[in-house]
Formats: sequence, structure tokens, C-alpha cells
Amino acid sequence: MKICFIPVILLYLLTPLAAQSDISRPIGYAAYLRSVSLSGETDKNGTCILLFNTSGSLFIHSEVVRPDSTYSNPEYVFPVTIRGDKQGFPVYKSHKDNTILYKTPCRQSPSDNCIVKDTLGSIDWALQPGEHKRFGTYTCEKAVGTFRGRTYEVWYAPDIPVPSGPFKLGGLPGLILEAKSTDGKVQFLFKELVLSKNINSSIIPPDGFATGLDYGTFREEKEAFDKNLIKSSQAQGIQLRISSLEMIEQ
Repeated sequence: MKICFIPVILLYLLTPLAAQSDISRPIGYAAYLRSVSLSGETDKNGTCILLFNTSGSLFIHSEVVRPDSTYSNPEYVFPVTIRGDKQGFPVYKSHKDNTILYKTPCRQSPSDNCIVKDTLGSIDWALQPGEHKRFGTYTCEKAVGTFRGRTYEVWYAPDIPVPSGPFKLGGLPGLILEAKSTDGKVQFLFKELVLSKNINSSIIPPDGFATGLDYGTFREEKEAFDKNLIKSSQAQGIQLRISSLEMIEQ
């Protein structure tokens, strides 16, 4: 009986939204447990929150360090600094124009993190409508898709017509409530889902140093900078090694 009323509740939440001028107001949030075993990504593990409505969404790493922190490692000559972020390295998605704005550490701004532009909905999902799994009171369907070197198996809720999910994942006819990479190294596990008109948060683009770069150009510039740094160091007789960390996006 409870399942029968879910679409009615959702319709009640979504209908006023279309008439609102404030598109930053969320209609719900999903909580995930981020568990990533890659060497360059463990600092963002823990609880993450996705605020969402029909216009956009905002994914926040809730447990990431907020201020920068420095630690010493015997493998390195100099102390290592971990870049923190007061906003939790947010990933902002505009569902209308399939745009992602996300915050990431960068060399362009030594005092702040950078904003980089990416594309939402570029994943070619293979829907598996015959497979179902329950998350709370929602029956979800399975989809499989590859995103930047990793194949993900995800469960999405058709009764929540929001094309978003954890991290940069999205583009399905329903909200992604859980996602796992088939190599077992990346997991966003379902924790909680709340639908409410009274969530005291906003879905707004992140603050930071605007690079004006898209994802591809940003990656290319970083790789070129690292190569030039190594080359110039070698010319001065310094043997510099830049560690190659495992990242979600290969």
C-alpha cells in the first residue's frame, strides 16, 4: 500500500517546482557511502550528499577535509600538502543543458581550488529492465555503462524522474541510488533518501577559481605541465619523479 502512494507524493513535490522561479531549491537529497580504493581518491571517502530537483543537482563530499593539511612521508623529501575544500569539492549538474561544473585541486590557483566544466549524459547506458532491487521503499532497475575507463553497474529509481546520481554519473530516466564499478574499486552505496519541500540547502554552482577550461583541456594542460616540469628539472641536474596516482577517471 505504501508503494502505491509514492508517485503521488513525488508529483506533489515536483508540480510546484515547475512554477518556482528559484531553481536552486531542492526537492530531495540522497545520501551515499563513498568507498574508493584508488590511491589518488581515498581522501574523499565517507558520506556524500546529493541535493536534487528536476533542474539540477549538487553532489557534496561531506567528510572531505575542509582546510588544507600537511603531513610528512618518509618517501618524500618535502612535506606533502593535501588540498581541502570548505564546500566539499562539489559537483554541480545542470540537467537542462547537460553541463557539469566541478571543483578540483589545480596548479592554476595556489590559494584556491579550480572550477572545471564537463558534460552530463555522455554515458551510453545499457538498460536492464528485467532486473530489480529495492532501496528503502523504491524498486530500482539496473543499468550498465562505461565512464572514462570504468564500467559501472547502477540501480536507478524510475519513480524519481531526475537524471542524476553520485559523482558525475547520470543521464538515466531516474535517480541513481547506488553505483559500483565492475573492478570493485569504486562504490557509492545507498544510505538514505529524503523527499521534502523544506530542505535548508541550495543547488548552486561551486565557488572557486574559474579556469574556463573543459575537462579534456584541463587534463591535457596538467599532463603537459608535469612533463615540462620533469624536463626542466632534469636540465638542472634534478631527478624529479611525479607519482602516478590512480584516479576514478582514467
